[in-house]
Amino acid sequence: MTESDPDASRIMDRVVNGRHLAGVAVLALVVALMGVAAVGAVTAQEGEPAEPVNIYGSAADELGNSVNNGTTIYAVVDGEEEDNLTAGPDGQFGGAGAFDDKLAVNGSTEVVFTVESPNGTEALNTTELGSADPVVEVNLTFPVATFAEIDATGDGEFATDTTGNGLLNDVNGDGEFTIFDVQAFFLNFETPAVQNNPEAFNFDGDENDQVTIFDVQELFLRLTLT
Repeated sequence: MTESDPDASRIMDRVVNGRHLAGVAVLALVVALMGVAAVGAVTAQEGEPAEPVNIYGSAADELGNSVNNGTTIYAVVDGEEEDNLTAGPDGQFGGAGAFDDKLAVNGSTEVVFTVESPNGTEALNTTELGSADPVVEVNLTFPVATFAEIDATGDGEFATDTTGNGLLNDVNGDGEFTIFDVQAFFLNFETPAVQNNPEAFNFDGDENDQVTIFDVQELFLRLTLT
């Protein structure tokens, strides 16, 4: 090829330009593939399930009564049961050891703790899952006399709470709140078993340390409103 050969010069320009365009196309393809790979990696990370938070600890009510041996403690997230454990004789549920049972809870919000059923009495404290460590110890506090063992009628049955507020409205301990509880309370509100535990039967919300006829009246009113 000579300098005076215009056709050869045009051919060379086309070859050079063609190689340039091909290089640009290859580079663009590589960049695009890298972007797809990066998006895929991020998506895979976001799609991976979060590790559960493992929870153990103790439970007691506001009066200092430890959770009763054999009581089931539930972990509830967004209204759904995540796990449950049976409390031991020392007021503990689960343990710190690597092989001890724990409540395994998934989710990104808070976990609510209940006793006896997922809809049972709720603990006053919750645990935020988003900021929790993989293993968490919690000391749960339940309302008023949730775990009190008070035989209000002397028939061997412990009064219980059926409403979740920690007050023992099921006075005769049969597991239901009925007119028979009001009658039993009226007959026994002056007995030592009741008078020695005024916080557990403080239905009218007064601040004195006695159970009175006004508590009986309030219990009856609560029954009529249920």
